[in-house]
Amino acid sequence: MANLVIYTDVGSCDPDDLLALMMLKHVNANILGIIATHHYPRKKAQLIKLLLNEIGLESVPVYVGSGLEYNETYDETRRTIFDNDNELWPSSFGYPIGVMKPDETPWFSNFMKAYESAYDSKEFESLHIEKESGYDMMVKLLSNSKDKVTVVCMAPPHDLAQLPVELYNNMNIWIMGGGFENYSCILNMCDSIDNPKLGYNWGICPGTIEQLLNNANESNTKINLISSGFIRRKNLNISVDKFNEWLSLKENKKLSKFMNAFIDDWIYCSEANTLNSHTNICDPVVLFAALNSNLFSSVPVNCNINGTIMFEDYLMESQSKVTNILRMKLMENTHTNVNLIVGVNSGVNNIIVDMINKTIIEP
Repeated sequence: MANLVIYTDVGSCDPDDLLALMMLKHVNANILGIIATHHYPRKKAQLIKLLLNEIGLESVPVYVGSGLEYNETYDETRRTIFDNDNELWPSSFGYPIGVMKPDETPWFSNFMKAYESAYDSKEFESLHIEKESGYDMMVKLLSNSKDKVTVVCMAPPHDLAQLPVELYNNMNIWIMGGGFENYSCILNMCDSIDNPKLGYNWGICPGTIEQLLNNANESNTKINLISSGFIRRKNLNISVDKFNEWLSLKENKKLSKFMNAFIDDWIYCSEANTLNSHTNICDPVVLFAALNSNLFSSVPVNCNINGTIMFEDYLMESQSKVTNILRMKLMENTHTNVNLIVGVNSGVNNIIVDMINKTIIEP
């Protein structure tokens, strides 16, 4: 049974982090902790705890990781930190409260709206969030663990990159990240794999990714990477029909209070984000793969960040003739820092959706 820790930016303007956490009710793992990270991590920790209480996992500890805490007052120092941590952040996404300038738009203005409408402030205040930070917990855990810890990162990996390099060998790391690599390069066993565009988790913070990859190199650790391109190529998603089935249950008052709020939140996400239709199951796939790696195949690649390329934001990469801010080279396994997932057994999509469905309809 795997010892499992999860990093998540749950509550952002897509629903797949929560979909992944719903799967925890049906996995065979020793869940040591869940760390909320990225924007408003304490509020996100509360959302995680709401879900865990809903699905009978009240004893799983939830920690606050790094990231910008919610604050309604603008602060220039916090803005500088935000810009440095997320150097290719697209202004079109808007900015979190507390770092948003007067001429800028807010990031996901409906964040937590569905849950704060369903639960009162006393219910949120009663939720138990660990006092120890996510960073301190991980350092202590990895320093004392006799067995490797399976670490699933479903968020921009700032927290993971901050961990001491000497602890990397104690982790089996699975990450949702990378980009939209050219699959024909993999099929034809080219020396280099083109990456014309990165996904959100890696695209907004190339400096953090460079540190993460350097840590992997120095510790001789291989990161298991599921890319946005892989999810799209394999068409791993939840069908619109399945979502409409859940929506119908909500409308007929057959879902729990939390699941009603979740469906409302999903609708808010779809309204706020125009980049995709929110049916891809990126984060559920990376969690499932971490616990069922025998159902996936990979190729060994060496990754590094091309620091000579600079964009205003990561979404501009596809508009530039100069691409590949993330370089990938197919190499011998002994010289690589990443196992790039390229294949998956048929039926995995249905297994994942079934796990999520069971949690939603019978929490």
